[in-house]
Amino acid sequence: MLNRDFTKPRINEKLQPWQVTGLADGEGAFICTITKSGRGLTGKTVKLEFKVTQKAHSEGILHELQEYFGCGSVVIDNRETETKKYRVSSLSFILEKIIPHFDSYPCLTSKYLNYRDWKQIALIMEKKEHLTIKGIEEITRLASK
Repeated sequence: MLNRDFTKPRINEKLQPWQVTGLADGEGAFICTITKSGRGLTGKTVKLEFKVTQKAHSEGILHELQEYFGCGSVVIDNRETETKKYRVSSLSFILEKIIPHFDSYPCLTSKYLNYRDWKQIALIMEKKEHLTIKGIEEITRLASK
């Protein structure tokens, strides 16, 4: 273990579900972004993202998250601080992979509250209600909490 290269995933070891939750509790974020788009009834676009960040020298664990969930990508988060992130922004993967994990293995810190509201936004989007004024208002309320 002393000579391990933390920029690469571990060989023959898989992340366990509670380890994934622990990484998210410490270094993760459940993000909702609402932007003006000038299109559609609401003139707004809603995007969701689940991310976990690490310094580049610990990038290997992000690839293990990607393998664990079977989706998402590992990309640069911030060049200045040499930070990488594992991210999932596809609504279908969020609904099929991310939400079931955190429903079964919930965050143990106040990040659970962020997850709960983020999940509600995902469910609103699944029903296409984010394309209505009422839906955008509810998402804006949830995202501002």
